[in-house]
Amino acid sequence: AAAEYASLRTFFNCVQTVGSFLVGYLADVIGLRALFALNFVACAASYGLLWQASSMAGLYASKVPTLFMAGFLCAQTAAAKLTPAGPARAGALGRLTTA
Repeated sequence: AAAEYASLRTFFNCVQTVGSFLVGYLADVIGLRALFALNFVACAASYGLLWQASSMAGLYASKVPTLFMAGFLCAQTAAAKLTPAGPARAGALGRLTTA
């Protein structure tokens, strides 16, 4: 059971790593607002699949939508784009990081 859980966590971490690069690209292509929406839809899909999972395959399937779950990355991008350069931006990013 421990080895299966470790494999699931490894899969999840790999999906999140690839997803971070993909989300960074999508932020430039589809925009921040659409990316936030995609993040929330992916969260709902992941939790919905997790709720219905009754096997290891179901648990693995629940991790696939996490490819687009990068809410913190979206928030950092929004803070960087919407605050003026200088102390205001540094303060906004600092508060976000410590939250």
